[in-house]
Amino acid sequence: MIKSILWKECLTCTFLHFLITLLACLTLTARCDNTIVANIDGETIKGKITFKQSAPSSSVNITVSLNGLNSTARWGITSGFIDNNGDNDCSSSNIGSIYNPHRVPLGVTCDMQNQLTTCPVGNLTSRYGFIPTHGQITFQDTLLNLSGNLSIAGRTMIIQDNSKWLCVRLLGSGVAIVMSSRMHGQIQGRVLFHQVQPITSSSTSITTLYLSLAALHSYENNRVYQWQIRDTCNSSAAYAPNGELTSKHAYLSVDPTLTKNKLLINDRDLPLNGSRSIEGKYVVLFTNDSSKTIKSCGIVKRIHRKILEATVNSQGVTGSIRLEQNSELDPVRLHVMLNNLNGLATTYGIYQYPVGLKLSPTDNPCRRLGQIYNPTNMNINQHSAMNLLPIGDLSGKFGNLTNQLGVNSSFLHYQLQLFGEFSVVGRSIAIRSSSANRDWICSTLNYPSLPLIKAQVRLVFPVVGNIIFTQYRDDPYADTSIYITISQSGRDSPSVNHNWHVHTQGYLTDTMSTSGRCASAAGHYNPSNVNISASDYKARCKANPILCELGDLSTRQGGISIGDQVNRYYYNDINTPLSGKNSILGRSVVVHAKQYGAGRISCGKIMEISVGHATADLNQYGKISFQQVDPAAITIVNLNLKNLNSEVSASYIGSTPKCDPIDIFNPFQKVPSAIEGSTNDQYPVGNLTGKLGIKLNHALVLIEKFQDTNLPLFGTESVIGRSVALIGIANNEIKQCATLQRTQIPGSFVVSGIAIFKGPAAIGSITLTQTIYSKRYGSSETTIFIQIRRNQSLPITIQHNWHVHESPVNNDATASQGRCASTEGHYNPFMVNVTKPAYTQQCNRGNYLRCEVGDSSGKSEQINITDNFQYLTTDSYLPLSGVYTVLGRSIVIHAANSGGGRIACADIIPQVGNHSALITLPNTASKKYNTTILKSIIKAIVGNSYDIVYPTSSSGKKDCQDVKFYLIGYNAASRTSLIYSLIRSNSSRLGDYIPLQVCSVIGSSQAPLPSLLLISIFSLLCSLFVH
Repeated sequence: MIKSILWKECLTCTFLHFLITLLACLTLTARCDNTIVANIDGETIKGKITFKQSAPSSSVNITVSLNGLNSTARWGITSGFIDNNGDNDCSSSNIGSIYNPHRVPLGVTCDMQNQLTTCPVGNLTSRYGFIPTHGQITFQDTLLNLSGNLSIAGRTMIIQDNSKWLCVRLLGSGVAIVMSSRMHGQIQGRVLFHQVQPITSSSTSITTLYLSLAALHSYENNRVYQWQIRDTCNSSAAYAPNGELTSKHAYLSVDPTLTKNKLLINDRDLPLNGSRSIEGKYVVLFTNDSSKTIKSCGIVKRIHRKILEATVNSQGVTGSIRLEQNSELDPVRLHVMLNNLNGLATTYGIYQYPVGLKLSPTDNPCRRLGQIYNPTNMNINQHSAMNLLPIGDLSGKFGNLTNQLGVNSSFLHYQLQLFGEFSVVGRSIAIRSSSANRDWICSTLNYPSLPLIKAQVRLVFPVVGNIIFTQYRDDPYADTSIYITISQSGRDSPSVNHNWHVHTQGYLTDTMSTSGRCASAAGHYNPSNVNISASDYKARCKANPILCELGDLSTRQGGISIGDQVNRYYYNDINTPLSGKNSILGRSVVVHAKQYGAGRISCGKIMEISVGHATADLNQYGKISFQQVDPAAITIVNLNLKNLNSEVSASYIGSTPKCDPIDIFNPFQKVPSAIEGSTNDQYPVGNLTGKLGIKLNHALVLIEKFQDTNLPLFGTESVIGRSVALIGIANNEIKQCATLQRTQIPGSFVVSGIAIFKGPAAIGSITLTQTIYSKRYGSSETTIFIQIRRNQSLPITIQHNWHVHESPVNNDATASQGRCASTEGHYNPFMVNVTKPAYTQQCNRGNYLRCEVGDSSGKSEQINITDNFQYLTTDSYLPLSGVYTVLGRSIVIHAANSGGGRIACADIIPQVGNHSALITLPNTASKKYNTTILKSIIKAIVGNSYDIVYPTSSSGKKDCQDVKFYLIGYNAASRTSLIYSLIRSNSSRLGDYIPLQVCSVIGSSQAPLPSLLLISIFSLLCSLFVH
């Protein structure tokens, strides 16, 4: 098919077309000096073909310099452009037919003496014979044009060598500006603008337009449109004469039956720079009739260079692998700088998934990266074509690292992309070592500085996992990375081919329902009103993602499978905005039934994630702050220290919030005295001085910024909540110490609960702390600090499981028989299957949502009851507010050596400053009556009943019981006054509650007010209020 199109001669036109183009260029005051290059980088064929023209009236010099060809390789130029999908698709449907601007008739034999009327311009084989195979050779061509509307810029060079095909884009040589217009309306798609900047101010250059458009509906009647560049979508006229594109070029024809209408146009007067630039203007398509109805419109925005960097600071090796790409039309420049390889490395490449958290001393996150990145499914072992290496195989492309002591090299990669659905943004670089060919060093390809917005969907029943969305902040047209980690909760067998979609509603009331689950998510999110019931919808959507409804992620990216172990998926999507009018934030994701069924099995709200940020305020010495965008990102350490007076020698992060003594945080059991010059991973996490090379002992003031690849602000081993200390030179005394506190953002507040154990088996406390953000952000992870000691009459015991249990303690914390039985079972609101051995195998730090919410030891570590056991950990999901709060429940410590017996328990009660109030209810009232009363009161005050739990305690009156409210946050005092006012006035807003004379209001206590409203009335379970 390709062959017959490529080497046959095409349609005809007159000599007049050539003269018009030539005269157009001659009328320009600027020179038409131009160079266009085809960079050839196939598996066996390498080199370049250069086209150069010094003036519009001069011939074009074609210089061929290629290696690796046989003697019968054909070559030519096609009319269209190649898509940036990495699959080397050289079919005519992708790159067009042979370039033939003078419309030479098919079947005419090429006569070199009369080329204009007998030879298609782009058929270089007919005109010059087979492509030269050795050395360098130059041809002079009188038909090709590098300037004006008939320029070959942007078109495709195609080479056929036996059965192998290679096609590459023809681009102007020099610094280019690239802009894009995303088209919205009945015609969807994009117009890409590319202009190489002129060498001098007196010269000019053409702008190449790459159009890829499609009718949103296949039944769209209009097929021919006028188009203009305008100041706004609704402007009545074109922006200056150069914006009248219809008269300059032609009407746009959009065949509604095609999923992609591609067109390449070269425009000699459409500047992308200077006072006449079209940046910020709009491309408008409108009907070719008197109504001039607008069918599509999009703003022209500059595409900025993308830079990704994988920082290496591990296993004694330092350096980075940096990727840069000016636009999707340009190759990726790869900078590899690695030090201290010492002959241990073998191969390196780009892998599917980002690097996860290190979970234990023996855990190797580099073994969870998936396969080499291979989006076009090339056979890794059989390279039958010129360019069929997996895109991520950097060693196969540029050579391996065997026996190298270090590397400092740059390469151009013509298949790699940092833009679009085949982008490697957020994936990882892995370096293998010569030791058993194992994964040795790995690092995520992150943006080094760009502001990002991230959102999360948490799935809890019956499917468990997270979906993370990442996009440039405030750029809804940017690509969005989607990272899925998902598994079964043990309730169902592994299943495949689940559809997943963004749905319109995020207020979900039926995530646990046995029937009609997730109906509250409403329908698919479809702001463009795409007709998904059309018979050809799925075929059109798969062929071109802009023809999908916005929320239809499974048709665009594929269905997902859900197994007993965590399955991972990573996509880059071109139409999932996290900002702008079509943002998906606040909506939901629904996972549907297996085998592409329509039933809804699981759903979760899309919530923005707050960046990990924490600060240690060291008073007169200043501050140390830490920031990490997500678990795969590097932590940025900002030192702003003063008044050091050459008296401080070191800085450490401790294992707990306690400052004396400082126990350097060392969860991965590294040698504390790592030699100077070791990499981050070879030091204890808390050894800031060693890792960052801080020399404090001669400093007066220290303002520095460092990167740390081994300092997590997320997960079990997060440093948030631990102590940060400055150590003095004299006797290593602690000069200053502070707790590393999570930085608050506007609208956030801290909730803290404490379980106090009073013996006899365990004495001490467990404190839970969580930051609650606005509805947009949700909440942080929960920091847990355990301080437990033994009763001196009892021996030291170890390996105690500990859990949050369903109910509060009811007078049996010290019972000799049936101790803590009143707490009922483990808190397991999402009903994960706890059948062993599957549960113990699948519930772990790496899959914490597979655990019961209350299984704290399963998600972190067991407790040892010693003379002074202190342990700080972070739970990624242990809510202190909302429907599933653990406040008002209890914590139970079980028997030693992983035993099941209950030896100690305590209620989880609010610890932070609060404003409290009391009401008094009849002692004889039933639980149901009390529940109804509380619902009435809370509805009168705040309207949210699911944040309510309360204790029943004696008021000292014969027939009464006190119920204590804890009001935490904004307007707490006024809300307390409102409670009393409503009760005293017997307000109808209180519903069924009628205060009795014998049970009058007791009073209130004043205390500091934190943020936002939380009301905690202890001992009645939250679950009583959910429905």
